[in-house]
Amino acid sequence: MEQPVTVAIIEDHPVVTEGVVSWIRSDPGHRVRVVLTAGDLTGLGAAPRPSADVVILDLELSGELVTAQIPGLVAAGYRVVARTPTCPRRRAATIWSRPCWRLPPTGLT
Repeated sequence: MEQPVTVAIIEDHPVVTEGVVSWIRSDPGHRVRVVLTAGDLTGLGAAPRPSADVVILDLELSGELVTAQIPGLVAAGYRVVARTPTCPRRRAATIWSRPCWRLPPTGLT
């Protein structure tokens, strides 16, 4: 079996975190392993190199947009999957139009 993809979930709503963790753990192939859950980005900065292959990131943490941190996460080697239930469509279009936030193709499927 190949190594599982490691994931950090950065989300300030525990019910969302618990749901995503439960969904990941229900995979009978165990293709993904959660290595960190946190309500803010401070946990990711603790390691000198990425502790996870992928970061599932809520774009709005504690009422503040964290979109400005995405280029730094990508530069640190993380693949970022951004999600938010509250981001207006116009703001979302601006976020995704920035090339530095687009992920390069990877071997992950």
